[in-house]
Amino acid sequence: MQLKASEIDAYIRNVAGYHRVILIYGPDQGLVSERVNQLQRNVLAGNEDPFAALTLDSDEIAADPARLMDEAATVGLFGGDRFIRIRIQGNRPITKSIQAALDQDQLDAKIVLDAGNLRKGHQLRALIERDKKAVAIPCYADDERSLRRLIEDAFSKNQIIADQEAITTLIAHLGEDRRTTRNEVEKVCLYAGEGGRLTAADVLMLVGDASSNLVDETVDNILIGNVEAGLKSFRKAILLGQDGFQTASALQRHLLLLNIKCEDYENGSSAKAVVDQMRPPVHFSRKPVVMQQIQLWSTSDIERTQNQVSEAIIQSRMKPNLAVSIIEGILVRIATMIRAKNRKNAHARIN
Repeated sequence: MQLKASEIDAYIRNVAGYHRVILIYGPDQGLVSERVNQLQRNVLAGNEDPFAALTLDSDEIAADPARLMDEAATVGLFGGDRFIRIRIQGNRPITKSIQAALDQDQLDAKIVLDAGNLRKGHQLRALIERDKKAVAIPCYADDERSLRRLIEDAFSKNQIIADQEAITTLIAHLGEDRRTTRNEVEKVCLYAGEGGRLTAADVLMLVGDASSNLVDETVDNILIGNVEAGLKSFRKAILLGQDGFQTASALQRHLLLLNIKCEDYENGSSAKAVVDQMRPPVHFSRKPVVMQQIQLWSTSDIERTQNQVSEAIIQSRMKPNLAVSIIEGILVRIATMIRAKNRKNAHARIN
């Protein structure tokens, strides 16, 4: 059988007496390792036998098919269950050895298969899913709901007070690997200290990608005509190892999004409503400046600017030694243009 996502945590907590063979697999290797380790702790809770846990590679089993049964039949020094972890590596099959273990009526061992992302129909996964004495536990990347639960549990355990903006910001900066996520959350908890407080600014300082944030700052400042701040962010990003092409690409993507949303604004929607409906959602810290961009730019200006950025990207690829200067040049040109337009509009309103 295969467990549903909502069943996994409860199963791992109450694993004693459950299935003989457990397959834990999936693309999130950090989560696979975490769940294998949780199972081992729960299965061996109170067992003081230093030899109760054993780790083998699947190649060892493939080279000696009887090895698994020999280990599984070994009685522990102080009795109780043994925990045999098999790391699935390479393509050598071990299904016959696993089937032999499943066929035994008496077996004082829990066999846990630690695997990567096995496709549906893989012989090992198929064996586990169709046998009543075995269970498969898939490990996919955390979604927003599971990340929020993990963060809130960690904050509660450490009595940390954090507002929703801080939690949302932390979720936005976490990756797709559970091990990395745990490390980042632990770092934030350590910074806050037991009983401490966290703000969104604290989170950005601790886990934000500095160079990525600078790209956003560059794009946002350039598109409201703030040449000085835009160039300052761009140059900082370059010093941190960011490629100028990445800033130009981010600018092009943002212009594409603006082009779609500016049409809504021109058709009567408010700037706030337009920004609130953007997908992916705009981070709360950027909403005011993106609203300003919506009000400053027209679809015709955006289309013309997109062509200029595309040409600059092509030129930067053809002349890599001049790439930074070429990208910087288009940034200045765009910011100067929109600043001049902004001043002209302001003058017209005054008159």
